[in-house]
Amino acid sequence: MLTTSEILIDTSIIVHSLNKDSFRHSKAVTYLSRLAGQPKAVTHQNIMEAYRVLTHPKHPNPMTKQQALDALKYYVDNCRVISPTEDTFKSLNTVMASSSVVGNKIMNAYLVATIKANSITKIATFNKRDWEDFVGIEIIDLETQA
Repeated sequence: MLTTSEILIDTSIIVHSLNKDSFRHSKAVTYLSRLAGQPKAVTHQNIMEAYRVLTHPKHPNPMTKQQALDALKYYVDNCRVISPTEDTFKSLNTVMASSSVVGNKIMNAYLVATIKANSITKIATFNKRDWEDFVGIEIIDLETQA
């Protein structure tokens, strides 16, 4: 499988970049600025996860539905939005066989299968531990970046 230099932007970065009160907001925005002009991607899953968090009543500053949709439009307009392909389920079987994923982590496995089916192997995140079980994924950990 050919891979690209594209970087998947994890939901954690999306949420922190859009939450001005987050202690990670500045780091997320700075990182995204450094990626200007470079190929980056998000999945439908990332957009839906971010929408869920941003509009949840327990979020420190929940957005209205329209505010969240407007904010997420940046990612739709500035990233390649990828979807599962015909190869995603085959990729999911491979991902599951090479990891110890069970329970709630199935959604991370599905995201990994989706990005691999779209020839992406890099993920930028604030949650490195969420991705360490997966073989063949390069993790760009924003927690450790200056």
